[in-house]
Amino acid sequence: MTLGTKTVFAMLLAMMAAPGAVHAAGDVIAVVKSGNLVLIGDAEGNTVTIDQAGLPVTDFRITPTGTTTVNGIAAAVVLTGVTKGLVATLGEGPNTLVTTAVAFPGNVVVKAGSLDDTVVLGGDIAGNVKIVLGAGENTFFLDNGSAVVGKLDVKAGEGGDAIFINNGATVGNNVKLALGAGANAVFLNPASQVTGNVVVKAKDGTDDFFLNNNAIIAKNLTLDLGAGGNDIFLNNNSTVTGSVVVKGTAGDDAFFLNDGANIGETLLLKFGAGANDVFLNGNTSVAGNVVFKTKQGCT
Repeated sequence: MTLGTKTVFAMLLAMMAAPGAVHAAGDVIAVVKSGNLVLIGDAEGNTVTIDQAGLPVTDFRITPTGTTTVNGIAAAVVLTGVTKGLVATLGEGPNTLVTTAVAFPGNVVVKAGSLDDTVVLGGDIAGNVKIVLGAGENTFFLDNGSAVVGKLDVKAGEGGDAIFINNGATVGNNVKLALGAGANAVFLNPASQVTGNVVVKAKDGTDDFFLNNNAIIAKNLTLDLGAGGNDIFLNNNSTVTGSVVVKGTAGDDAFFLNDGANIGETLLLKFGAGANDVFLNGNTSVAGNVVFKTKQGCT
């Protein structure tokens, strides 16, 4: 089903104006405004997928799943005239938003509520990506082989959050992750690449960071982790071209530079009180200085 912008707006206005109108739970309003694909979810849990299979470059298909509807319709809706990006404001949740093999010429902005949310971006994004997730157990994926030309910013509230830049995915500028209190995990998976800096800031809780096999950060890596047992792994043949700075407070922290991993400049580890471990394993290299600072012991 293909709907133009004017038709959608007219339909929505008629629905809202109808006396005693009752809107379906789990409905997502989808329109094109100023060249952007705009999604607005209600207070219920919403699940939608966006794709362009077989469509012109300015057309996008929005498909609801389960009890979710789009513009009151329990079927896929195709919107035309998207010349910029995606702006999605989801309700309290839990919400799931998935894009599959899309090509957005502009920025992608997603904002979700305070329950458990999942956002999966698959495809090519010519601008920046900003993801704002509330409290809850949230998950963000930049899917395999996907590309963000600009910056990637993810902000999440309290609760265990997981961030994945998956196999072969690329980010052309800086990555900034601001995570709340909870058991958080960040994965830059095999052969992923970030052209800029990677900065991760987390509050108290057990946090894990993985730069996995053959992944590359072309500038600096900064991890500012709160109290808790934090583990940092730069795994086999991964590379940070610039410096690596890791800061932890109270708790047992561990840093692993594993086989074949490389750091092009300084390695600075600042750990708080706790049983802290540092492992610089075989065939690794740090081109600059290696500095350990700890309030209590380091092995």
